Amino acid sequence: MVTIRQGNLLMSVLLSGLIFVGGIGEASTAEDLYRKGFDLSVDGNSEASRQAYLQALKIRQDFAEAHHALGVLYFSRGQGVEAIDHFRKAEKHYRNRRDEQAKKNLTIVRRNLEKAYKELGLTPEDFGIGNQLHADLGWQTTGVGFQIGNVGQIITPYHVLGDAKKFRARFMDGTTAPLELVKKFVIYDIAVLKLTNPENRSSQILYLGDDSRLEVGDSVYAVDFSKLSDPDTPLFQGTILKKNAVEKSTKVFKLDLQVKRNHSGGPLLNKWGQVIGMVLTPRFAKKNFTRLEEPSKKASFAIKSSYLDQILSGLPGSAKPGHLPEKTVEGDSVELKISSNAFKKNFIFIEKEN
Repeated sequence: MVTIRQGNLLMSVLLSGLIFVGGIGEASTAEDLYRKGFDLSVDGNSEASRQAYLQALKIRQDFAEAHHALGVLYFSRGQGVEAIDHFRKAEKHYRNRRDEQAKKNLTIVRRNLEKAYKELGLTPEDFGIGNQLHADLGWQTTGVGFQIGNVGQIITPYHVLGDAKKFRARFMDGTTAPLELVKKFVIYDIAVLKLTNPENRSSQILYLGDDSRLEVGDSVYAVDFSKLSDPDTPLFQGTILKKNAVEKSTKVFKLDLQVKRNHSGGPLLNKWGQVIGMVLTPRFAKKNFTRLEEPSKKASFAIKSSYLDQILSGLPGSAKPGHLPEKTVEGDSVELKISSNAFKKNFIFIEKEN
């Protein structure tokens, strides 16, 4: 048995009986690939190590040690959500075994999970949807998106795409559909994707609201992704702190709205249930905007709907995105509920090919 440390996480792994091989292409079993991945990780080649572990899991999906190792690797690369996903799978498969090594590793992976949850500000309940809808082997869930504008058009943060060439959408019913990148707007961290066959999907598209009507102190809402399975989708409620959060720009709100770390990309709703922005967590807002006011722990940000409108209207062949008629105060709660449930129906996980 060997104990390794990557970053702040500790993992104990059983190496006896595993055969050293010269290259991934020469490995013939999941154990061979796992051992090769471990050796590559020790040598500092994290990407080749990741590929070896993924190939091992294609052969043996219940290979707890490979899931565990991937979790440690992802955590060391700053991919906390992916790390937790694999730690949870490792925990599940360790529990199904009766050997002593599995019992030891189960204790360790639970410590890993506890630390990862704490550092990301998450809880096991935040991964309720992840239990039902997780990426297939060969694909990685990187973010979320929502349909708005023309049928089949999806807004998502640009950073979730990385350098991948192939993308797809995973819907709430577990089905997937290929996506193509229409346009990217790197400065404001926005990408527009399109379903290649939108006619095969029946979805409720959200509508843009007028962000110019909002004032400091007005209420805004964001959807709680972690509880989409609830009959009435919960909402985070906050207020507008600043109408223009970036110096020399009128495109970004600062919000008194505490959203979870992995919730970038969701719609920001007004009291009528209209989309008045795309939520950005402080981490990615600070990364993209050098002149951004230093956020508090509870603050988050949003790209305004007026800029989303400008983007969508400027795409070739695009019609003006729809706008809902003005709603009365008496209808607020009803319209907001309808809109949040519409989002649930068109909620999309963005996945990229490994």
